[in-house]
Amino acid sequence: MMKRKFHSNNVEVMEGIKVKDTAKRAIVTVIVFVIIYVLSGPIIGYTNYDMYLKGIEFLSAVIGAGCYWIGSNKK
Repeated sequence: MMKRKFHSNNVEVMEGIKVKDTAKRAIVTVIVFVIIYVLSGPIIGYTNYDMYLKGIEFLSAVIGAGCYWIGSNKK
């Protein structure tokens, strides 16, 4: 009886590619989050510290990074 070694190896290779792609997407998503979070304050132009403004900056960075994560999915 012949075993299907090629099929299992092919699946392992494909899973390795999927993991590498997911890791790359995760790193770029974190970079997008940091860029949006850092630049959102100067773009808004508010110089004083405000708790609500910091919340808006954080949430806008989360939404931006989430949009990148969903948009970069190849499925």
